[in-house]
Amino acid sequence: MFCAGASFVTGAHSCRTCDWVKSKDLVDGLLASYPTPGGGT
Repeated sequence: MFCAGASFVTGAHSCRTCDWVKSKDLVDGLLASYPTPGGGT
């Protein structure tokens, strides 16, 4: 993603406007789709 402007401004804006719940759910779903090494929980 390309954002024009000072890095501290664009970084803060990206952090503030991110849908953190949706992002967490996406990562959790991807990680759950892989088998656990050793077959444990």
